[in-house]
Amino acid sequence: MAERPPQKPSKPSAKPSVPRKPERQRAKKVAPKPKKAAPKPSLAKTTPRLPSHDGAASGPKPRAPLGPEGPTLETLMRRLGTPDADLRDAIFDGIEEAALLEIGTRVDSTDILREVPRFVAEASEIERSLSTAQRVCLLFSPGILAVLLGEAHRLHALFCAPAAPPDPAGRAVRAEVREGLALRNNVLTALRNALGAVAMARVEELVGLAETAGRLASGMDQLATFIEELLKVGDRHEHLRLKAFHLTSGRAQVLRDHAARLRAFSDGPKPGAMPAWAVDAQRRLDLQDGRVIELMERVLRAFRAAHRQDRSIRVPELQVLGWIFDARSKGTPLPRH
Repeated sequence: MAERPPQKPSKPSAKPSVPRKPERQRAKKVAPKPKKAAPKPSLAKTTPRLPSHDGAASGPKPRAPLGPEGPTLETLMRRLGTPDADLRDAIFDGIEEAALLEIGTRVDSTDILREVPRFVAEASEIERSLSTAQRVCLLFSPGILAVLLGEAHRLHALFCAPAAPPDPAGRAVRAEVREGLALRNNVLTALRNALGAVAMARVEELVGLAETAGRLASGMDQLATFIEELLKVGDRHEHLRLKAFHLTSGRAQVLRDHAARLRAFSDGPKPGAMPAWAVDAQRRLDLQDGRVIELMERVLRAFRAAHRQDRSIRVPELQVLGWIFDARSKGTPLPRH
């Protein structure tokens, strides 16, 4: 039997390849992120804001509401405390009642009582929010705001007192006086523009105060006479300046016409005139109007001066009485004797 030839050694067979998984199956699965817990409320929302040691708030401070729903005299008085009686007396020491009456006749008590709460609330908020560096610029004590609120509260009591009811004759006189004061002051401002501050010393002496309708009429006549004389004897440059600011003989006649209407109210008793008790009540009301305006003016001047030194310091805004402080609060205080 023939032998079989030796078999060739077989090559080792290659290991069968394992089919690769698709690429998307090879990627490792990312573990799902754990759900975040609900965020805790901010400390700024849950913790009352406390002033820092330097008087600045720890964060931006919202403005006090200034609309109809804003603070009242009563809530502000509770917040700012009892006014210092000695400070009040010191502020008004040396100011003539005639000067307070003059400014008091120019505004309505209702406008003052509407403006004071908004004005004091904003002034207090600004003062409390100042940093140490800003506070150096504001030369003003918050105690003055408390005095202002106290005087406004007195004004409110007088305004609501049954001893001083509205009187048609009184309203007519006050309206005529306010119009006359506005006309006179407008002409005085034009004269200051035309002649300069130095020449105005004589003019203001001639015009005098206007605590009554009769004295206002006399001052307006004196002002008209001064303009007419200057138009006659002034030099060419003075004439040009007067003309540039519309200070003509026609303007002088407007002053005289209004003075005549004022005298019609003030010369002697007339049918329907205010009785003596009403005149006295109106005088007290005008005097208290003047006290409140004087305090508001001092506060406004302090904030405006601080703003001029540091523009980041805000100035409390006026919505009703801004017109009366536009010229006065920039450095023209009430006259003293």
